[in-house]
Amino acid sequence: MIESKRITLVDKEDLVLDLEYNEDFAILHLPVMRMSRNTYTDFLDTVPQLYTFLTTAGYNSIFAGVRPEDKTIAKLLDRLGAKKLGHADGVDVYQYTGVK
Repeated sequence: MIESKRITLVDKEDLVLDLEYNEDFAILHLPVMRMSRNTYTDFLDTVPQLYTFLTTAGYNSIFAGVRPEDKTIAKLLDRLGAKKLGHADGVDVYQYTGVK
């Protein structure tokens, strides 16, 4: 398996977005501490901007792993147009390609 690196892109009171990446993939880690209107807006604004940046860097999509019980994040990803690919390692795996 190819080793990956991880950086924190957004670190706010209620929203943290970490990016795990290597030359083959980019995965968002999406722990939300508390959902609010600002958190919702930040999420919906930040993920498309991040996608634009990552496609410039050569990635085709962003993946996200979501715990099955985390319905809020699943709904946000659905709102963005992310496609649920399946289940792996205890999480539901989504793919965001910038297209709704």
